[in-house]
Amino acid sequence: MWERGGYGIEIPDYPYSDYRQLMDYCSEMNSAWSGYAAAENNLAEDAISLEILEVFRHGHREYIQKHEEQFQLITDGSFVNRLVSAMSGMSHCASIRFVDCEDCYSIPSNASPLTFRDDTQEFSRFMTAPLPWRDINRLDGGAENVSAKLLWELPIALHNAGLILRSIFIRRFPHPNWYPVNYPAPWTNLSAACQHLSEFHLESIILRGSSKPFDPLLGREQALIEQYMGAVLSSEALEVIVISFQDIDTIASLYRPSTYYRAGLLPEAINWPRIKRLDISHISFSQVELEKFCSGLGYKIEDIRLCYMDLRSGSWAGILDMLRERAAKKRQSCKYLYELTGGELGQQNTRLIEESRDYVNGVRVTENPLRGRSYST
Repeated sequence: MWERGGYGIEIPDYPYSDYRQLMDYCSEMNSAWSGYAAAENNLAEDAISLEILEVFRHGHREYIQKHEEQFQLITDGSFVNRLVSAMSGMSHCASIRFVDCEDCYSIPSNASPLTFRDDTQEFSRFMTAPLPWRDINRLDGGAENVSAKLLWELPIALHNAGLILRSIFIRRFPHPNWYPVNYPAPWTNLSAACQHLSEFHLESIILRGSSKPFDPLLGREQALIEQYMGAVLSSEALEVIVISFQDIDTIASLYRPSTYYRAGLLPEAINWPRIKRLDISHISFSQVELEKFCSGLGYKIEDIRLCYMDLRSGSWAGILDMLRERAAKKRQSCKYLYELTGGELGQQNTRLIEESRDYVNGVRVTENPLRGRSYST
């Protein structure tokens, strides 16, 4: 037995030759399918063995059946209705989590690697496994992400059923190019459904890696994101907000994004008198936008984390004063400023960022370190 990745998960120690055979089999299947797909119609079946072709056909039939069933469940509303019915019977159901890759394929625990090769049912299970939104986004020619409408339909349906929603967690926001635009979202209804929301988490967003580019300037794509975010974040009961506009499909974004998500109209909807924790990252503001954003924060805030934030025009100085003022009675709390750029900070002046953080926290620095400094407009 051996452990995987230091997580204490024990995996049977099968011979290396088994894994080698599995890799060879996968390579053979990939080559066979590529040849079959590229061949002319009258030569297609000659390009692949009948045995392998039947495996593909069987898996594809099951995939089509599942796809049609799931498509019908989502488009006719029965999936949401069943969820709401089940959740209505729960005594303490106040939160929902949207996770797009929970049931992706993996070989069963303790199974030999050769199971994938020797059991055609296992290969069919692989072919019919759900795709994460990231992979749907990468499909050649694109594909409408019908399941994205659950992001607004489920909260609205819960509200209509009399349930009070307190928390929403979204692991990955889908690429706006593949929204099901044929299903207009009633944003006013979504806003009403979220009026008791006290906690909201957005872990990441897909902006790139698509066959259609995302335009960071205000346009149809960003308008859809803003309408959703504006409706969800309109609750004045919000106490915890963790938002990352990190595009996890871009490796460089794990360090320093080449293009930040622009705040646009997002600050317009903000009025959070009860906010205690704010964590926002991978976003670009103008001075006017960020000041408007900060003015919507209440005076109960305890934890502020601003990371990977770019000020594309204007000055940070007044913003530091606003943050310091709102956290004046919570000096023991955490005001974390990291990887800030633009304005007086340029392309990330580490010393000034540290002094700015100390100033906001009321530690060692008593005067605004950016006041009077020059900056590019």
